[in-house]
Amino acid sequence: MFVKSVIMPQTLLSDINTAASIIEKVNKNIPFIIQPASHDRGLEKIDLLPVFFEGAREKLPNVRIIPQMHKFLGVK
Repeated sequence: MFVKSVIMPQTLLSDINTAASIIEKVNKNIPFIIQPASHDRGLEKIDLLPVFFEGAREKLPNVRIIPQMHKFLGVK
């Protein structure tokens, strides 16, 4: 089991903090995946990924950033 948040242009740090708080209340050991949306122009909000990661890590021990590999590989 894991929780994944796809980062879009409208994603805010408060969204990540809210998700992390909910996970923390349920079971703080559930992995939280932060996944920037990718498209032909690159990754969304890549400059904020460290901020999002650190915000989630304040509450959770298992936070990861994983790209949308299916898009890089051309798999639908």
